[in-house]
Amino acid sequence: MTSNVTAVSYGLKLIPAELEQLRSLLTGHGAALQAETQAGDGRYGVHTADLALPDASAAGIPALRHAVAQHRQDGIDTAIVPAGLRKAARKFLIMDVDSTLIQQEVIELLAAYAGKREEVAAVTEAAMRGELDFAQSLHARVAVLAGLPADVVDSVRAEVKLSEGAAELVAAFKAAGHAVAVVSGGFNQILQPIAESLGLDYWIANDLEIVD
Repeated sequence: MTSNVTAVSYGLKLIPAELEQLRSLLTGHGAALQAETQAGDGRYGVHTADLALPDASAAGIPALRHAVAQHRQDGIDTAIVPAGLRKAARKFLIMDVDSTLIQQEVIELLAAYAGKREEVAAVTEAAMRGELDFAQSLHARVAVLAGLPADVVDSVRAEVKLSEGAAELVAAFKAAGHAVAVVSGGFNQILQPIAESLGLDYWIANDLEIVD
């Protein structure tokens, strides 16, 4: 059987014992190991396992992804990539922004200037647990920003830090001819300069209303 799925694992350090646990998990879910490669640049390690999955269907791949997610290992992330996607000549990468492209939650940085960072963080966590819908959580968090001076936006923009490897990821995708986009529940005033500096193809976020 030819490979139809690839498991891509990456982290600051790939521990052999943890990779062996991953192999056992994959084969335990019916995947046959076809080939493996391992590489790195001194900062990150990347391990790929080409697999033959008997049920590489719309149901089989999500089931394998769920199993891998449930077995999450500290410091290592694993993506289950269908062969068709990996071999596609042109790909489209879409990312979240807060705590993904960047290290922080922008609305919490803004809220800190109002002395409400912990309050806003609690609302964010409730939304992530599914206790609030997006609109409710956004309105609740933005409400605490009322009355802040406009120049706070500039201060927060200066505090934002890209996640480790984010710039390299975008550059590699762009160099390979792929398109990169980000979608954010945050604000264009913060996102646009980041998107332009990275050369992103598309980005979308909310506009934070600033009234004199």
